[in-house]
Amino acid sequence: MDAGTPLSLDAFSPAVDEDAAAVAITRARAEIDGSDWGELDVTEVQRRLESDGDFVILQLATTFTTQLRLSGLEVLVNASGLRTFEVDGTYCVPSKRAMPEDQEGYILVDGLAAGEHRLAWSYVWNPPGEPDGVTLVPPLILGLGRCEADVDVAEGATSLVFDGPAPGSVTATLDGVAMPMSIDAPARASVPPGTSGPARLALTFTREASVARAARWLR
Repeated sequence: MDAGTPLSLDAFSPAVDEDAAAVAITRARAEIDGSDWGELDVTEVQRRLESDGDFVILQLATTFTTQLRLSGLEVLVNASGLRTFEVDGTYCVPSKRAMPEDQEGYILVDGLAAGEHRLAWSYVWNPPGEPDGVTLVPPLILGLGRCEADVDVAEGATSLVFDGPAPGSVTATLDGVAMPMSIDAPARASVPPGTSGPARLALTFTREASVARAARWLR
């Protein structure tokens, strides 16, 4: 069987539009003044802290997965009391664009490889209602849903096959034209007849856990 013509996934970056997907970080490992509370829902961490009602230093950490090598991802977090914010041990740069009230955006490391990454952030936590009171909300990762890149469609290609995504978790468009996904092979998209050469390929991932390890054009 023809192995096909490889398509490099390195050039893909998040599509910037109003429909960009947001992935909520709902759970994290919590450490309060050096005491490990284990992995909890972010809302449960808030509830317990409010029940105690004490000033604390709060550290949170979790992992998330990117589908492709990406750049320009942002994370929205609640800003009150925020001390540090990092991914894979690297401090992130605050975003300069306007954010919702009491939220701050951070730009993740450029060239974030496909796979699992560690997100860690910390707060000087005060009860809500106190000066600089903190109400934790799940951070939102923006840009994971849609990715796009300029590609070169192999001459004679009839389909584009992805290695890695779960069945039904990825859809594709080529120069704005939908590429039908095969019923028998959910990770195979049909190339519009007669298409070859430079084109704009957009991928939409419908499930958080999708990871595209490789792709190739088949004739």
